[in-house]
Amino acid sequence: MSRKNARSRTPSTQTFQQSSLAKAVSAAIITSMISLPAFATEQEEEEVEVIVITATKKNETLQEAPIAITALTGDFIQDVHLSNVKELVKFTPGATGNSADSFLDALSIRGIRTEDYGSGGDMSNGLFKNDLYEGRTGSAVSSMYDMDRAEIVRGPQAFLFGRNSIGGAISLHTKRAEIGSSEGHVNLDLGENNLIRVDGAINFDVSDNLAVRLAGLSHNEESYIDNLGPGGDLPDREITAFRLSTTYQPSDTLAIYTMVEYEERNQPGTGYRAVEEGEHWEMWDEIFGDQVNGGNGLKGGSADVDLDGGFYHKGYGTIDDAEALNIQIRVEKEFSFADLTVSAGYKDHDYFYAEDLDGGPLPIEDWKMDQSGDYTQLEARLNSNGDGKLGWYVGASYYEESLDVYVENSFNEDILCDYYYSSYYDLGTSGCDELFNDYYGYAGTYYEFSHYREDHALVESVIHDGQFDGWAVYANLDYQITETVNVEFGARHSSDSKEFSIDVPAPDSYLGAWWYYGFTTAEPIKDSKTWTDTAVKALVRWRPQDDMMFYASYTEGYKAGGFASFSLGTNALGEDVPWQTYDLTNESGYPLETFDPETIDSYEIGYKDSFFEGNTDIALTAFYYDYGGLQVNASEPNTGASIVKNVGSTEAYGLEGTITSSLGEYWKLYLGLSYLDTEVTDLHDVCLGPTGTGEPGSDHCEGRALYWAPEITGAAVLDGAYPLDSGAAITASLEVYWEDERGGGFEYLPETELEATYTAAVRLGYESASNWWVQAYVDNVTDEEGYDSAYNGVGVVPAVHWSVFKPRTMGVRMGMTWE
Repeated sequence: MSRKNARSRTPSTQTFQQSSLAKAVSAAIITSMISLPAFATEQEEEEVEVIVITATKKNETLQEAPIAITALTGDFIQDVHLSNVKELVKFTPGATGNSADSFLDALSIRGIRTEDYGSGGDMSNGLFKNDLYEGRTGSAVSSMYDMDRAEIVRGPQAFLFGRNSIGGAISLHTKRAEIGSSEGHVNLDLGENNLIRVDGAINFDVSDNLAVRLAGLSHNEESYIDNLGPGGDLPDREITAFRLSTTYQPSDTLAIYTMVEYEERNQPGTGYRAVEEGEHWEMWDEIFGDQVNGGNGLKGGSADVDLDGGFYHKGYGTIDDAEALNIQIRVEKEFSFADLTVSAGYKDHDYFYAEDLDGGPLPIEDWKMDQSGDYTQLEARLNSNGDGKLGWYVGASYYEESLDVYVENSFNEDILCDYYYSSYYDLGTSGCDELFNDYYGYAGTYYEFSHYREDHALVESVIHDGQFDGWAVYANLDYQITETVNVEFGARHSSDSKEFSIDVPAPDSYLGAWWYYGFTTAEPIKDSKTWTDTAVKALVRWRPQDDMMFYASYTEGYKAGGFASFSLGTNALGEDVPWQTYDLTNESGYPLETFDPETIDSYEIGYKDSFFEGNTDIALTAFYYDYGGLQVNASEPNTGASIVKNVGSTEAYGLEGTITSSLGEYWKLYLGLSYLDTEVTDLHDVCLGPTGTGEPGSDHCEGRALYWAPEITGAAVLDGAYPLDSGAAITASLEVYWEDERGGGFEYLPETELEATYTAAVRLGYESASNWWVQAYVDNVTDEEGYDSAYNGVGVVPAVHWSVFKPRTMGVRMGMTWE
């Protein structure tokens, strides 16, 4: 079967008809992006299937499902080069935060994201594979190959998906082994930066009721980041992955599916570039002068990495390496009254990450994390299968997670002494020797007193141990009031328990606990806590015509509280740990610092319809949410240590919409746009003074927006296929993604504001009438330069931009299929 014809089996030849959204207008406020087809002929349009999704815990088409969802077919994921799960945000209006690393703290859906990058908290947007939770930073970002589809659900999903889905959920579905099929494919991608990417799969029968599918991926590519610092070229990307899937169907009413997946990923860590303006940089320039003033400016497409083999990183560079093993089994059994689904999964991972956080040429704030962990989940669900007016499903789930994390921060001691000696004491810049003699009044020199390291490094570290578990039970009722109106009500009760510890060894430096923590421990400081919640969902759906649907819903969301990963709480008198306190124990009176859960009340109305005999689909959604207890990551101004605070209420309004339309015989057009307006209150605990360098406690940030979430995001895809007399086709596509300005922190610092950006890609290909195809492409056609995110900086660390845009890249792809 040719690739073109295989594509026709997906909805609208890849057009995800979206769901849950609203009608309307021509304007097209649109957000949930679709995977568009290679627009086919009239005859092929008649054969197009509708995408069936499972995000609602039952099989529904996108046009039937009363939720805001984007569904992307496996063909679309392949056609537009979506290589890992985070890249799905490019085609999901209202979703942003595709930083080029394995961290999830920048991933945002409707403005909701994970602010805490430590291991004592949880994600805000859940990632799932074949309905099983994928985990956290370092384990959840897997490569996409041989995919069936991806479903991106916007809005709180505590009921449908459970924990860690207060903003939304991204659910991947890999292709299952298919009994009776000998289908297979292989694809090759050759491009700039010495890109060589090969992926493929083969499906075969072992017996009449057992099939096996093998899939694999190899991806090798040189770093595209221009490093202005002394660290040299950043590491290459090297990814190897394989997947073994089986399907066993001993009878018509029983099916057992298994999957074993392994991935090894080696790639550059995030590239940072200091902003050469603002008060932080002016301080740097005044103190260090020519050491930092290289005249490079904030050059787009560049980073400033000084990890050149000196300092603590020796031989590491800035890297993002992971190994993950994923094992799953799913049993589906049909009974006379209901269908039973039992799924279980186990995931084990090792993750190492290192980066130069300061984004400048000085050896300060080099950061690394070494993490290992495993995760086990079991879920059982019973769905009614009768034809009556009442439908229902009930379920229960349980999980356990074990996590061991080592985090290390490294600074050059002389630079720290110079910075604080000059900025706080106004005594000049003569390094640690001058500081200890002139200011502290020691008799000898600093070097005589210290355990001074050859590389002059102050290395501060912390060890985390986490043992987490939880369970949930849920139920949903669906009642058909009339032929056109039905109502649903669901509730999920969940319990999350965490045992956590922090161990801060004494640094090998006379400066002691100087910068990041300000204290050390003689033993792990431990605590445990349990959070419970009951979240409900209610909706009404009205179908006045076969192709038309209106719905209104109310949904509650919940995300458990957690433990701060880099600080301790106050004692019984409400006092913080005094700076440079050593050898704390569990009896010292300073417990682990905790933060409270997040909650959300979300209201949504939607409209979906089809026009022109099914050639145009429209989906519109309007929503409002009230978000309480937002867990915000901030920096302790005196030490720079990362702390997590719950701030007050966040209110948001938004509109999302999509239009997908056939333009004549050979073309299809998708347009999408989202609008988001947010306002946050009670920010004084995390907002610095008006200049951005003062103490927390300022009220000038009140009423400001979630700075990381652009007001407007959008996407457009124009896709076509012109048939030839031979049965082959010429294909072409244009893809554009854009987003509004954002950044600046809650303080709205101009130096960390990110301009509005867009990227575009073009592709031109040939698909044979038999089983092969070839395509030339140019990604980022206009060679836009920029960064995905920014950080205001604190103390010695300046403001930085980070996660460099990939420059214009050309290549050619080819592949073949067989059956």
